[in-house]
Amino acid sequence: MKRTTINRKLLKLNISIVSLALVLVATVIIFIIRDNAEKQFIDRSASILNYSSQQLNLVFNNAEKTIDSLESFYLEKSREETSIEQMLHSLQTGTSIYQHMFLVYKNGRYLVTPVNGSIPSDFDPRNRAWYQDAVSNFGEFVWSDPYLDIDTNKLVITCSKVFRDPYSNENVVVGLDMTIDELNDMIMALSSSNFGYMMLVNSNDIIILHSSPDEAHNRIQAYGDDLLTAEFHAGTPIYRTNSGIFMQETLSNREMYLIRYFSYKDLTRSIMPFGITFTGIIGFFMMIAIGASFNLSRRITTPLMELKDTMAKGLSTNLLKPCDFTTNDEIGELIEGYNFLVSDINEKTLEMTALYEELTASEETLQEQYDQLYENREQIKMSEEKYRLISEASTQGLMELYPNNELIFHSRKWFEQFDMPNRYKELNDWLALIIEEDLAKVKEALMDHFNKKTAIFNEEYRIKTTSENVIWLSSIGQAQFDGEGHMTRMIISNNDITKRKTSEAEIRTMAYTDGLTGLLNRTRLKDVITKSMEQHEQGTMFYINLDNFKSINDTYGHSYGDRVLIELSQRLKDCAEVNCKTARISGDEFTIVAIDTLSISNIEDRAKTIINKISEKIIIDNIEIYITASVGAASYPYDADTFEELMINADLSMHKAKAVGKERYVIFTESIKEEMLLSMKIERHLSQALNHNEISIHYQPVVRVSNNKIVGFEALARWHNLELGHIPPDTFIPIAEKNKLIIPLGNYIMRQSLEFILDLNKEFGTDYEVALNISAIQLQQANYCQTVLNLAKELDYPLQCLNLEVTESMELESDPIIIENIQKLSEAGIPISLDDFGTGYSTFKNLIELPFDHLKLDKGIVQRSVIDDHVYKLISSVVEFSHKMNIRVIAEGIEDLVMVERMNKLDVDFLQGYMYSKPVDGPTLRKLIAGQQL
Repeated sequence: MKRTTINRKLLKLNISIVSLALVLVATVIIFIIRDNAEKQFIDRSASILNYSSQQLNLVFNNAEKTIDSLESFYLEKSREETSIEQMLHSLQTGTSIYQHMFLVYKNGRYLVTPVNGSIPSDFDPRNRAWYQDAVSNFGEFVWSDPYLDIDTNKLVITCSKVFRDPYSNENVVVGLDMTIDELNDMIMALSSSNFGYMMLVNSNDIIILHSSPDEAHNRIQAYGDDLLTAEFHAGTPIYRTNSGIFMQETLSNREMYLIRYFSYKDLTRSIMPFGITFTGIIGFFMMIAIGASFNLSRRITTPLMELKDTMAKGLSTNLLKPCDFTTNDEIGELIEGYNFLVSDINEKTLEMTALYEELTASEETLQEQYDQLYENREQIKMSEEKYRLISEASTQGLMELYPNNELIFHSRKWFEQFDMPNRYKELNDWLALIIEEDLAKVKEALMDHFNKKTAIFNEEYRIKTTSENVIWLSSIGQAQFDGEGHMTRMIISNNDITKRKTSEAEIRTMAYTDGLTGLLNRTRLKDVITKSMEQHEQGTMFYINLDNFKSINDTYGHSYGDRVLIELSQRLKDCAEVNCKTARISGDEFTIVAIDTLSISNIEDRAKTIINKISEKIIIDNIEIYITASVGAASYPYDADTFEELMINADLSMHKAKAVGKERYVIFTESIKEEMLLSMKIERHLSQALNHNEISIHYQPVVRVSNNKIVGFEALARWHNLELGHIPPDTFIPIAEKNKLIIPLGNYIMRQSLEFILDLNKEFGTDYEVALNISAIQLQQANYCQTVLNLAKELDYPLQCLNLEVTESMELESDPIIIENIQKLSEAGIPISLDDFGTGYSTFKNLIELPFDHLKLDKGIVQRSVIDDHVYKLISSVVEFSHKMNIRVIAEGIEDLVMVERMNKLDVDFLQGYMYSKPVDGPTLRKLIAGQQL
């Protein structure tokens, strides 16, 4: 029989592979068709997009022209409301797209048509975003985001514009509403197609119009498609995303973008009929090719798998099994050769198996004998090396103690390594090495173990070596006893723990001392004071804080600051006596605790000594440094029962000392704590004062000396709380500055004051100025100048009628942000005053270098000038200097005619005080001005 060869079978298999290649070719053809369809879609979309944008531009232009027509009618023909309403109605009914036409006046009154009666009576159009945007963009057309109309509850967009009424000199906003439904219908008509959609988006990323009306008013970022926002803002005409293709065109003269989109799914559906037909044809040929390939593969692999299974079964048994499968090709010849080899191998295997079994039995007997001999030899070797390895390789000193006190040492190298004598042969000789302070506890531990009171002997102690060095040892041992309970021997292991003990000592030192000064730290001080309290001792803590230490670090650097701290810590040590503990609590804070009974006079003397010692001159690298300190004192158990309470009370006293002038001391009293608690309560209520409308503003007039006329008022904050009552400004203002509440408080006072003065000037036809006190905290805000200018612009307040008063006690030279803000405010045209001159630490350098327009003499120095000629002459010099610098002078605290006459002689420019009026609230001030009592 003629055999079919494997080559012929593989030839038939190749025919199947060619069929599969046809499928790949068909796939390529489909992709080419898809690309052509995509180009057609893009061209068609571009035409629709261009035509739609033209139509929308026409609609929006007509809307803007309609608004211009209404504005012209208002300005040129008539301002009667009947005529305006008729014009509104005429313009609105001209097209179905306009929902409303309206006119809004500055006071909130409005005209709108048509109205179906659904607008609430309290509706104020000035709260609408379209109104506020129109006012902010005077004379420009403003298109709003979509929103629900309050009258019809329909979705609309508004086009608005503001113009100035020449008759009332007020702004009027005119506009119209366009219904989203009507615009969407137009969009759907323009973009009618069986694929894709189109939408109109404004610059705020809000969808104004959409082929699907439900999508209007959504943000484009939240839209369902995978839109690339960056490409959208970049104005890319066409770009692709993972889901489809976007095309966009910008509407002329307005920030709106018309976007058309079609997905790859739409593209695929367009070529689906052709694809299905073509795929069916290719599928038919593919099925034929797969069937042929399967049949050929089966014919080739079946005999090979049969041969493989036969060989696997043969390998799992003692004898190989022949293969029973036959075929008429090369594989059949391979099976016949395999069966011949199997038969020959099986015969040889039977012969060798018998011989192998005999050899195996003899070998097992010999191996057992050899293993026994090797094991015996290893046991003997291990016994011989046991003690030698223990003694020579051990890192510990091993000893054996016997009842007659004889000692045997095993680890001689260990004793040599640590310079310990190993010549001692008795227990007493060993005990003689232990230093006296530790000897008693070692003997006691040995006796306890000999008497079976302890299971093991375990002690740490010090010994002295032959070179007189002291090392620490840890000894662990266990005794053996006979039947009668007598010790027969004891094995002791000695371990050198000197390094561990040294490390522990160093760690303990670091944990309880200050790393820079070597003084006690807070943790150690707490342990000492707590122990003293537990022992019912008495003592006094002096809490010391360096005044203005930060300036030393800022001026000379932190390395100099550290050297100053080291020097001062030594001085504090010198101040401390025998029973005193000196500690460093934080960066520039120290304590000295005298554990002793001290009288008030003793406490005062020691506090003075500390202050005087610190204030002495310090010289470092030829630099002379002067520093002062504030001290607070508290005693226990009189002022505190715990360390924490003692620290708090002493700290409160120290802060009280700083508050009254620094370089002072204060001894704790309960009133200090009550004052602090009151301050905390005030701070808590102050945070809610603005929300509860508790802050009011009073105004005190400022009078020009030359004509005795009021030029303006100083705005002064007043606070009345239901629980705390009236809180004076010198109490709550420092608290507001401390927690930065002064920022919202100052902004509130400025807004209320400017609005009040504007109304006052409008009501009485005056041009009064207003003076506001500003804090250093406000001036330290980088955006403070811009905040003031924005508020003035918003209220249309003239900058020359605003006077900002900077307190003289403010350290103007130390903060560049403060100086920069003062200069910016002055350059903007806002007058700046230096307030409370004579109470702080201003210098004439500040008057020369900073742009001050006014100088306000503090009422204290003004009142002293009446009775003190020296002060009077000093003020005279200040006034003369200020006038030469073109700075006008204001005198505060004027209470009678005598003071008025004195200030007139000094040529002071303005006066302020109770002589003219106390600070009064807004309504009272209106009455006084109306009654010509001011």
